[in-house]
Amino acid sequence: MIERTSNKVASDDLVSATNTTNVNIPQMADTLFERSTNASWVVVFKALATTHHICVHGNERFIQYLASRTSLFNLSNFIDKTGSHGKASEL
Repeated sequence: MIERTSNKVASDDLVSATNTTNVNIPQMADTLFERSTNASWVVVFKALATTHHICVHGNERFIQYLASRTSLFNLSNFIDKTGSHGKASEL
């Protein structure tokens, strides 16, 4: 049997959470939006990948909430300060 990684388990837990009635979907989405403003490109990538995973596999309430927002992800000011060779690079 193939062992699942902790990131996959966490993503599946979030997908499962979207199907419960006691989960605050706006708070879940806002947390992912907040993570997408992190200075590390790795954190931003994981936030975007997680958002995509929840959109594809999660409850439609999540997508409906995203559709109701006036703005989603603002990555225009994103600068990776941990770029290769110590140089800052823009995404």
